Amino acid sequence: MMEKAERITVASLELDIRWADKKHNLETAAQMLATLDGKCDIAVLPEMFATGFTFDPELAEGEDGLIVESIRCFAQKHHMSLCGTYLAIDKNILCNRAFFLTPEGRCYNYDKRHLFSLGGEDKHLMAGDSKCVFNYLGWNITMFVCYDLRFPKWMRNEGNAYDLALLPASWPARRDYAWRHLQIARAIENEAYLVSCNRRGVDASGIEHIGDSMALDYAGKPIGKDAGDGTLIAELDKSRLDAFRDKYRFWQDAD
Repeated sequence: MMEKAERITVASLELDIRWADKKHNLETAAQMLATLDGKCDIAVLPEMFATGFTFDPELAEGEDGLIVESIRCFAQKHHMSLCGTYLAIDKNILCNRAFFLTPEGRCYNYDKRHLFSLGGEDKHLMAGDSKCVFNYLGWNITMFVCYDLRFPKWMRNEGNAYDLALLPASWPARRDYAWRHLQIARAIENEAYLVSCNRRGVDASGIEHIGDSMALDYAGKPIGKDAGDGTLIAELDKSRLDAFRDKYRFWQDAD
């Protein structure tokens, strides 16, 4: 049985993604993860970190493809769980699939619910229809993806179902104000930790991304520390979360 941990360390790795270059992006991720060996329990990568935000079926993979197999190796090698998303093909259907892969090889998946219609994602991919909440090291964890952030009803933490929400993203710099404030709102209203990971750099369409990833506590306060080179690290404390929820029982009055 997996031991419980009152405190866990979560890192966010803001990759400057090279368009459609899986080899380069996976190598970059590997280099960044190597610097965290033994320093964290969970590392979060951006949305579609290995390809860039794409609907190209030629770049899609199954669960036995290069991306997931590489992540599986990274998790085992560095003794940490990894979260991110990739363009998945499942029974000839394309989806934006988030993963949480543990060092022991257990994998949890969540298919992005809210597809970015402004960019045509809804015309190419299939939206997910269910949430994913799982227990890891005694923490109840869930995943959402980028555009999901705008939909509080979907992210509603009913009955404190989750303690930590992980949010891989490919959010453009020109909407950075919304990006930051929506994260704060989601953490506050759900009384849960939230750790995001947004990409850096310019994508194939010329759209700029500046990262601006966040680690927020259950009151919406930033807790992450900049470790340099696009890495944000935060320590999360379960006992403090439980004490806060016990004192401020706003969740009991939620719709």
